[in-house]
Amino acid sequence: MIESKQDPLPVRPGEDGLTYWDKVARSKWGNYLTDVEKRVVGQGVKLAGKPSVGVDLGCGSGRWSKLASDAGWRMTCLDVEERTLSICQRNVPNANCLLADPGASTIPCPSNSAGLMLCVEVGPVVEADWFHAEASRVLHDGGILVGVVWNRRSWRGAACRLKYRLTKNPDGRKFYNHAYPPWKKKLTAAGFDVLHEEGLCWGPAGRASNSLLVPLYVKLERFLRLNRLVAWSPWVAFIARKTPNPPF
Repeated sequence: MIESKQDPLPVRPGEDGLTYWDKVARSKWGNYLTDVEKRVVGQGVKLAGKPSVGVDLGCGSGRWSKLASDAGWRMTCLDVEERTLSICQRNVPNANCLLADPGASTIPCPSNSAGLMLCVEVGPVVEADWFHAEASRVLHDGGILVGVVWNRRSWRGAACRLKYRLTKNPDGRKFYNHAYPPWKKKLTAAGFDVLHEEGLCWGPAGRASNSLLVPLYVKLERFLRLNRLVAWSPWVAFIARKTPNPPF
């Protein structure tokens, strides 16, 4: 079911208007990830050219939608949590916030309707079998796709699979399901040219880590230029452009 959220829900007593992801983004490791993602999203917004309609998949509190909205884009924000959408609506008042069905295999937007699509840290969506074709369907020719994909062919991917084998936690199947090179090949087959890609999240830190070693991890990653090793990087931030006459 898809429902339009026209008015934000009232804030409950004691709520601070922050999602879990907003809070972990304030940690040392989360701040590093956010810096990379913000730079890539900003670059993608510029490459998209004249503002029109944009789509944010898994919008969360709307931090990336706000960046695009401030640049003039009319954002459609999708998320599976009603409370999160309410926060997004307050942060991006002009956005059209929609409650999405987590079991759906389509993006609830018309074909060729958007010039920008954001999908940052929404692994189960970006790794879904239907994602590439749906992104191609919704974006018009020349539209820009910006996101982060998690790479099975990485040390974090191996650790995730090992943890799943040991714990049998079904959540372990939601992440690191595809290696980046074949995922990229599928994106190209769907009618996209990859304009930018860079690796990140190499250090052994958790999302909420405030370890004193985090600055060292970041410096090592940059010194060793691990961001260039996208085939083996735990995460890959990418920008792609839809080419004319895609196969879907």
